[in-house]
Amino acid sequence: MQRRAFVLVEKYHGHFSADAAISLNNLATTYSMENKNDEAKRTAVEACAIATKVLGANHPMTKRFLKNLDGILGRDPKQAEVPPTANQEPQEQKP
Repeated sequence: MQRRAFVLVEKYHGHFSADAAISLNNLATTYSMENKNDEAKRTAVEACAIATKVLGANHPMTKRFLKNLDGILGRDPKQAEVPPTANQEPQEQKP
């Protein structure tokens, strides 16, 4: 059901939209609850990347998506950071 919702949102709002990011985040949560961890991780990363691009890294929704990703990955949410996706260049990390 969530997958079909995302397809419709993407069709009408475009892939790089806040609505698409919300739908992907919901889909990632569903995958996580179904123990489909690889799909959950991939989908949550995409939701974070879109939210960061469309809304900015400091937007409350982007931060919520990052916390969701951290939960999926089992990380501490205080260390939240957007992982690079295939269409983004990785940024240099400070030591």
